[in-house]
Amino acid sequence: MSLYLRQSTASQEVLLGPFVDSTDGNTAETSLTIANTDIKLWVEGATTLTNKNSGGATHISNGYYYAVLDATDTATVGKMELNVKVSGALAVRREFHVLEEAVYDAMFAASGTGVPAALSSLIATAQADLDTITGSDGVIQATDQPHAEAYAGSDIEDDFIATRLKFKKYVQLLARKDTAIATDNATELTEINASGGSGAGAFANSADALEAQRDNVGTAGAGLTEVSGGGGDSASLLQSTTIATLTNQTTFTLTDGSADNDAYNGAIAVFTDSVTSTQKSFVPIKDYVGSTKKVTLLASPKFTIATGDTVKIVIDTKPLLSATFVDRNHTWRFDNGRQTTAPNRVTENTAFDGLTKIDFTNVIDADDSIATINSVTISPTSGDEPTLGTASIYTDSMSVIVPIACTEDGDPCDTGTYTITANITTADAQTKSRACKFIVESA
Repeated sequence: MSLYLRQSTASQEVLLGPFVDSTDGNTAETSLTIANTDIKLWVEGATTLTNKNSGGATHISNGYYYAVLDATDTATVGKMELNVKVSGALAVRREFHVLEEAVYDAMFAASGTGVPAALSSLIATAQADLDTITGSDGVIQATDQPHAEAYAGSDIEDDFIATRLKFKKYVQLLARKDTAIATDNATELTEINASGGSGAGAFANSADALEAQRDNVGTAGAGLTEVSGGGGDSASLLQSTTIATLTNQTTFTLTDGSADNDAYNGAIAVFTDSVTSTQKSFVPIKDYVGSTKKVTLLASPKFTIATGDTVKIVIDTKPLLSATFVDRNHTWRFDNGRQTTAPNRVTENTAFDGLTKIDFTNVIDADDSIATINSVTISPTSGDEPTLGTASIYTDSMSVIVPIACTEDGDPCDTGTYTITANITTADAQTKSRACKFIVESA
């Protein structure tokens, strides 16, 4: 439900929340730092989002925060949406409707009557004129008016009826866009577009009527253009398409997609069943081939996907794939910064196709973090060694995620011991290189 705000008015306090943890979707976030640049506003007619003019949001209790909107924030009459997305919490969205000052005061001021003063005066004048014609009881006066002639059947009554019919035709033009109404009410359409002292109008019922505006929006909003930025999905949506061909539950091609290799590596594929739209699943993308639009998933979706199912590819902002799929058995750790090779080894078989993690927590300073992955290599490379995917920085900024595939197009790699070496640069401009042992056994 939209809440009402007063146009161009400062010190309007609004409630935001609840803000809950982005991981479990339940725990209240009570210590967020929400700046004015985290609060994005959309006002009616805008095609971009703007930052709240000044001041952020302050916590009240249980994950609820308040923010104070000023005259700049509320300058535009009409619909307004407020979106907040900060790290660690799910996005929060509120809807408002900014009313002109007179309308707001008439509805909500202590002395408000529910009707703006100008309209109230107009109604009173109209009522007085009507009482002159009909009397306060609504009956057409015949003998007790100053004039000798009866009002019933007089020119006054005829004018009243004609005005009412004219108004009805104006409303019909506003409501309907068909050519029949434009023809039937051609006189009124001409009157609307006639010069009124400041230039002619430009109303065309086929384009400007309410029905035409509804059609522009389209069924279920199909005609709307999504605004990028803020807390909406459009800023992170890379591609929306369908499955063109299906090899198996982890390999398929897209109907539309980027021509660049690895363009979607590490992103999330969100599937929607073409028959049952409520059936959905999401899986990280391990590899993408631009020339064929071939996608290889890290795992199978939760339902059986098929040709024609919808696929939306979105940026993995958490990143989800590392947080969900990497366990301790696939993590190399160092006891201190002097160790150049991880003391533990990761062992897998030739059927392995998944993620590993190199933990630099004890290698770099506690107040430092990984800024750049310079390279990740594997040796020896004299035979059919495992294939390394595109490495990424884990959400803690202290680890590197390395996808490893021990099989390629159904062919297993050679068994043996391999060395995986990661070279990184930290935020403090320190370069670190560490080696890890990866053992591949027969499946």
